[in-house]
Amino acid sequence: MKSKMFVKADEIAKDLGMSKQFAYKLIRDMNYELKAKGFIAIPGRVSRQFYEEKFYGFINIMDAQGYYTDWRDTRKYIVFTHPNGKKVRDATLSKTFKVNISKENINNEYGRHTQHNEQRQYG
Repeated sequence: MKSKMFVKADEIAKDLGMSKQFAYKLIRDMNYELKAKGFIAIPGRVSRQFYEEKFYGFINIMDAQGYYTDWRDTRKYIVFTHPNGKKVRDATLSKTFKVNISKENINNEYGRHTQHNEQRQYG
């Protein structure tokens, strides 16, 4: 049963096509952001309104621009689709621009960012 006020990791994982573990990382990060704004945060869940604004707002902006990003836990690569229909993998972009934007590196960066935020929060 869906909570009207809060969303949990199971629902986020299903909505965004990611692992439950990564969804928990997102919840921690969103709760940190809410606390910084002076709101009360509940571990393991986040305000449905904040979640929808945070994620669906971005997706709507990308959709309005005509872009699509396909990130699935079951696939090795992230696939970006340009408005003209051309697709490119993260590995190709990494080679072209000499920047590591692999799925693994993005997950690692997110983990470091979350860990840094937690250290700042708890001293």
